[in-house]
Amino acid sequence: MPHTVLSIRFLDMIKGTIYNIKLFAVFIIAMYMLYSGMMKLVGYPGMEESFMAWGYSYWFMITIGIVEIILAIAVFAKPTRNAAFLGLILLTTGALYTHISNYEYEEISIALWILISSIVMLGINLTKLEDKL
Repeated sequence: MPHTVLSIRFLDMIKGTIYNIKLFAVFIIAMYMLYSGMMKLVGYPGMEESFMAWGYSYWFMITIGIVEIILAIAVFAKPTRNAAFLGLILLTTGALYTHISNYEYEEISIALWILISSIVMLGINLTKLEDKL
């Protein structure tokens, strides 16, 4: 019997750890996307020039900024979280494509981290990993 109690406590600890990791990842992703979106909306120096150099318009930059802010908010709401992660996967894939095709390899680390984190978070949410423990 004591073995079962320890097993249950251990599983509860694992569930709590997974939950805290998810919460931390969601927070970091959302804060970066909010920061990035705001930089695009306020016309942070160099941002518009970068978009023009990549062949994108000013309005495309504004649209991406708005989408980033919407996704940053959507990851916090449980009903929209999976759709937000899917949107982040698509958005960061596009960002990676842009940076790689323009030989800006130093710019890919954050987008790559967000892409991998979003894929992992979407996978955890869709498989309901916490519920299976």
